[in-house]
Amino acid sequence: METMYKGISNSPQTVLAESITAEAAAIPVENINVFPEAPNLATIGSGDSAEVIRYNGIEGSRLTSCERGFGGTTANFREAGTQVYRAYTVYDHDTFKANIERLSRDKLDATPHGAAHQADGSDPVTITTQQISDFPTAMTPTGHGETHGPAGSDPIRIDVSQIDGMPSEFNPSPHGSTHAKDGSDPITIEKSQISDFPAAMIPTGHAASHGATGSDALTLTKAQISDFPATMPPAAHTHPKAEITDFPTAMTPTGHKNTHKIGGSDALTPADIGAMVERPNAIEMGGWTGGGGIIDFHFNNDTTADFTSRIGEFTRGIITIVNDLFVIGRIFMNNGQLVQNGGFTNYGATLQPGASWNATTRQQTVNVPGSANSANLLTGPDIGTANSYEEWCNCGVRCVARSGNTLTFQCEAIPSVAIRVSILGG
Repeated sequence: METMYKGISNSPQTVLAESITAEAAAIPVENINVFPEAPNLATIGSGDSAEVIRYNGIEGSRLTSCERGFGGTTANFREAGTQVYRAYTVYDHDTFKANIERLSRDKLDATPHGAAHQADGSDPVTITTQQISDFPTAMTPTGHGETHGPAGSDPIRIDVSQIDGMPSEFNPSPHGSTHAKDGSDPITIEKSQISDFPAAMIPTGHAASHGATGSDALTLTKAQISDFPATMPPAAHTHPKAEITDFPTAMTPTGHKNTHKIGGSDALTPADIGAMVERPNAIEMGGWTGGGGIIDFHFNNDTTADFTSRIGEFTRGIITIVNDLFVIGRIFMNNGQLVQNGGFTNYGATLQPGASWNATTRQQTVNVPGSANSANLLTGPDIGTANSYEEWCNCGVRCVARSGNTLTFQCEAIPSVAIRVSILGG
């Protein structure tokens, strides 16, 4: 005979108390009382997605030892709140049908009289367990612990002496909240009953709660504040010009030319304005009578017409050096190459770029062999060397000191390329 399971009138429903996975074997429900005792069947969900389970125990509000996807249905994840109930299933129908057909097939013609062979029947039959071929050696009862609980249908009461390992005392689980004034078991005591009750209690910081938007806002008048100031200067703050109605469209800067001179806090270099360096009170540049350019040197009260020394290009390609109107030497330029005439010597030197200059003093010292033999030296860029003239002018390079064969050059901006220097001595 196939196993048949007990039904329940009207198939009352409950719902899952928690979501369950497809593998969960313990099913939590809201109302365990809508299910017949285990083992039995239950249906989760409805319609085409319904799943039948066979539970083999009930513990508290859970169906336990469940066989998921019973009777050919599919086990799936189920959300809390899904319906659960004991429904009439295909398994019930097929089992009833199979058992009826078997009984019909194997029935005896004798009048049913099984009741006569029961223990209290007219013809009781007594058998021993040895006469039952598949009688088990041990039988585990169906889970029914709740029936033996204090409120169960078959409560068991034992003495503590019957419990092995019974502790002499129990530490209660934390439950202080139950004894609070709004707990389930409130306790009311006087502060005199508290041995370490403080004489004074400083409240936990809660100033924000008394602020304008706090949960316990305080409203005060300035008369209530003993040290309320008579006046309150505004804190330092700024306004964008868009907020200033009479902001001018243009502003003339305050005079500050001294900041841009040599040694000023914001000094300008000739390179900043694309000009050559001019040493104050030392060099005047002008035109030579009949054309060409000149550099005149003046000392004391010398006038423009009364110079002490002059360097000029009298004829294109010819540089003439004179002293108080007397020619003391000439230098001829031939296709950009410097040549000597009148006893002058071009010692020449190369100023290296970048880190070769002192970043603080903007100076570079070079050794010029033989230059100590000349009482006077004239320095300038070698125009025959590419970029030397441009870098010399743009960076404001000049010779500022000599000692023996050593010459020191100063610049306004540190050159980025090498400068070939012509050094004329005579």
